[in-house]
Amino acid sequence: MPYAFSVGLMANGKSSRRSSAFTVIEMVVVLGIVAILIGIGLAIGAKVRESSEVELTRTELSVLSSELLRLEHRTGVIPPDMSMFLQDDQQMYLQPGPNGGWMVGRCLINQLPPSVLVPGTMTGPGGAPVVYVAAIKDGFGTPIQMVASPAQSPRAPFFFSAGPDKLLNTPDDIFSYSP
Repeated sequence: MPYAFSVGLMANGKSSRRSSAFTVIEMVVVLGIVAILIGIGLAIGAKVRESSEVELTRTELSVLSSELLRLEHRTGVIPPDMSMFLQDDQQMYLQPGPNGGWMVGRCLINQLPPSVLVPGTMTGPGGAPVVYVAAIKDGFGTPIQMVASPAQSPRAPFFFSAGPDKLLNTPDDIFSYSP
């Protein structure tokens, strides 16, 4: 029966052709490779997200530094803390609102993404309430801080963020100056 072996029959009479289905081992290997690729993709995505949050924070710190210089140039005074800085700065831009009240006009702070601005209410001319930006969060959701006095730091005034770990006074803090 030499002829039978030449057409693909084995000694037991079964065909030597493999079936087209995957084996369990092949499926486990493919799933393992897919899991590894997903893990790598998630790690890269997290790094890209963190880097964009750091860049957003640096942009915010730059805007705040510019606005502080503008305020100091107009008034000759550096406010003692972040809340006074935000209030004093936005009072420079007060203008009559559409309903007879007052509103903060277009300033650099109001041009930051709305997701980082924390609204508050201050007293405007004639005791009228005015909605303004009371605090600014960094790209990680924590409030940006201000150091105004040289007694606090010789580099004052400057702004800083807690950075990715959201803890102040750690190596990943982000400053409005280059440390």
